[in-house]
Amino acid sequence: MEVETAQRQPQLSTPSATTKRRSPNLRRLLRSRWCQQSHA
Repeated sequence: MEVETAQRQPQLSTPSATTKRRSPNLRRLLRSRWCQQSHA
């Protein structure tokens, strides 16, 4: 799932990966974000 998002948004995948590891909150936000895109 996350791999698909990374392929779709390579620019966001780089900083998001670092932010995900640093802040769990960001990871939760990103998760709900990609969830909305998947549903859309």
